[in-house]
Amino acid sequence: AWSREPIPTIRVQFSQRGEIMRKGLLFVALIVLAAGCGGGGGGGGSTPPAGQSDGVERIDAAMRDVMRRYSPPGIAVAVVRDGKLVFTAAYGNADLAGTVPLEPDHLFRVASVSKPITGIAALRAAEEGLLDIEAKAFEILAPYLPPSDADSRIGDITVWHLMHHTGGWRLWGYPNDPLFRTKEIADDLGVAMPPSPQDLVRWLAKQPLSFDPGTDFNYTNIGYVALGRVVEQSTGFDYEDFVQRFVLEPAGITTARLGGITREERFPEEVEYESFRDRIWKSVYDGVTVVDEPAYGGINLFGFDASSAWAISAVDMARLAAATDGAETYPDVITRESFRTMTRVGTPPGTPPVGVAWFLGTNAVGSTQEWNHSGGMPGTTSLLARLTSGVIVAVVSNTARDGNFYSDLSGGLIDAVNGISEWPETDLFPEYK
Repeated sequence: AWSREPIPTIRVQFSQRGEIMRKGLLFVALIVLAAGCGGGGGGGGSTPPAGQSDGVERIDAAMRDVMRRYSPPGIAVAVVRDGKLVFTAAYGNADLAGTVPLEPDHLFRVASVSKPITGIAALRAAEEGLLDIEAKAFEILAPYLPPSDADSRIGDITVWHLMHHTGGWRLWGYPNDPLFRTKEIADDLGVAMPPSPQDLVRWLAKQPLSFDPGTDFNYTNIGYVALGRVVEQSTGFDYEDFVQRFVLEPAGITTARLGGITREERFPEEVEYESFRDRIWKSVYDGVTVVDEPAYGGINLFGFDASSAWAISAVDMARLAAATDGAETYPDVITRESFRTMTRVGTPPGTPPVGVAWFLGTNAVGSTQEWNHSGGMPGTTSLLARLTSGVIVAVVSNTARDGNFYSDLSGGLIDAVNGISEWPETDLFPEYK
């Protein structure tokens, strides 16, 4: 049974009410939510926000309901409309002891919401004339070329295929995903644990394909690790450095960074993650020991940097979406052409409509109306979505739970903003720099 601790103090900021036309949230489970059920949630009282509008009451009530039902340590929310941060809230605590109140600018691991960051970085590299997204990926990744007896179709995989999960591998889910095969990969390559991003791509280049590149879709984490190395090889920059300089800093994001594996590597402004023992999560340092807290030592974030390792605040998640949404209300960091590329369906007919990293919602004539990406792994649940109305929502928690936690968290947020009709001009972004 879920713990029903009193809801901790809530800090909420808001500036307006508005209307979101919800046609349904596209949800795809993008990393296995393998954390077991368990209690949690900090103690402490509950302080209702003062002077709130009807709209804010709806959002606040929805998030309070999730806190009551699941007792997560914390939840952070941000909502953007017309380029303005119109609502942000922090519920619960940043630490598991319940002593550090959560703030909207605390850093969270966001798991697979890292992939849009990498996809945007690849588009920026193309804009700089450093990368051709139609180029053969393993021509760029020359240091990772497979042995002569590898699948010959590897040479047909393009950067575009990596961007859209159409490269040809079926390496998703337990136990196939290389996230769960740390020891196997290290032993196969004769390298130390945990394998580096470079090691993972060398291993990937040796794997047989399950379908011809571009003919089918199969979501892969390791494919985005390869895309991160494409960014490195084509630009001459370290992956993280390129993302910081060409994506995040131009968008006004200064605190996001790649997260570490252990609790000791946690940043001062980063939350603490709640996770539960599960036999599938073994130490990334020996591949044998089942770790008590998979969020610390059970996930190779060092290796899976470009697919799963970014730590960013809810406010900056929303800021990044605003800076790449093709609208003029918040300065974009990508060109109009890149925006069209990012939101164009790049997957074959009969498969999920996917753009550059984003899962797309399209209308009857195939025009993209909305895009989203979710993330989940032990210690993290996240969503970043741009809705049909143009409203951007970001929500993240420092836990992952079985059952309906994700759908209640994300769907509750979307339902809560439905029907909000008045939007003042106040912008909260300047308060979070």
